[in-house]
Amino acid sequence: MRTVADLRRALIEETAELESRVELAGVRRLAQRRRLAKAGAAAAAAVVALVLALYAATGARSGIPEPLASDSAHPLPNVPLHVHPSFPSVGQVIGTGVPVGPGQEFVLRFTEGPTLVGGLLDTRTGVVRDLSVAYDASPDPRRGGGFQSLGQLVDRSGGVIEYGLYIGTVSRIVVDSGIGRYPAQLAHWSQDPRYTVFWVDHRGTPVEAGVTNRPVDSNAHQPTAYAYDRAEHQAGTTSGRLFIRTDLDINLSNAAPLGASIDTGVPLPDGGTLLFWFVGGDGSAILKAGSRGATGQVTEIRELLTIPVPPSAIGFYRGMTDLPGRNGTHIMVGQYVGPAAKVVAGAPGGNVTSGFAHWSAHPEMIVYWAANVTEYAQTAAIAYDSTQHVIGAYSYGTR
Repeated sequence: MRTVADLRRALIEETAELESRVELAGVRRLAQRRRLAKAGAAAAAAVVALVLALYAATGARSGIPEPLASDSAHPLPNVPLHVHPSFPSVGQVIGTGVPVGPGQEFVLRFTEGPTLVGGLLDTRTGVVRDLSVAYDASPDPRRGGGFQSLGQLVDRSGGVIEYGLYIGTVSRIVVDSGIGRYPAQLAHWSQDPRYTVFWVDHRGTPVEAGVTNRPVDSNAHQPTAYAYDRAEHQAGTTSGRLFIRTDLDINLSNAAPLGASIDTGVPLPDGGTLLFWFVGGDGSAILKAGSRGATGQVTEIRELLTIPVPPSAIGFYRGMTDLPGRNGTHIMVGQYVGPAAKVVAGAPGGNVTSGFAHWSAHPEMIVYWAANVTEYAQTAAIAYDSTQHVIGAYSYGTR
């Protein structure tokens, strides 16, 4: 039986110089949102100052925005709301009343920054799953106001939803899809009524969106929004700006499973056992981890990474995922793509166990794990070919 020392010796002697690339899309999305939130917090004061200066220069009647033609926020379901703990809401969650598939409603909220985030609310459980953030999610102090954070998603019933933020004085907003003009519904943000969110649901074709390995024509099917004040003067337009598809990650996450699930048999703190499976299509897939209970019910724990399909043969993907194990231990999970017949992971400790499995849809991809780990920073993995020769290695501590 190979010991941790064997693994480390093989790592040092055979493959010390090996490297690989990783595309951890879920991590990048969270990191991007954190960067946006931090940048937005620094810019918020400048935004307010510039908006107030603009009002003063143009002789604005007061610092209070004009009344909306109607505040269109809809009552939310009578259930406790649960948003992402890393991105708590600032102010109210705005209900739109727009269904997106069975049992889900489109909602809007602000996080730190402020950053406008769209989401899908499960009307039975109260869980809000965030959409991706539009590229200009935090207000831009250089513009000082007007349209911001322009997003779009499909409503899963043959139509599209456009939404965004308008900073300043506005009475109504109209969205022109190219085949029709649609009055948007509006609602003020409870923390600052100069921030007005808008949305509209209509029949139409979504803006073009592709996968990671295909170019995208972002100008196709682009709508244009127009803002009007109470005197019906045009106060702003999105002409020349892009509405961004923000539902692609959620749509991928909701896709059908690809290949067979991987049942590790590793016990989890909730009494279930660790399970892996892939979902996706159209050139991309997501690896998920979950818990299978005694009755067979599967509860998703988290998404681990997004990969192209077919996966790129790059050897070890840099990084491992640290999942909570029983009794305060760690379960370290990694991925390998290439010609290996097996991958063996290990870490210091007499109770450490390991395993691996090939993804049935693309057997060149291997998911591997080490359980009962206490010294997680010292986890390492070795890839072997069919003749038991070392062909790759990775150490978590040198990531």
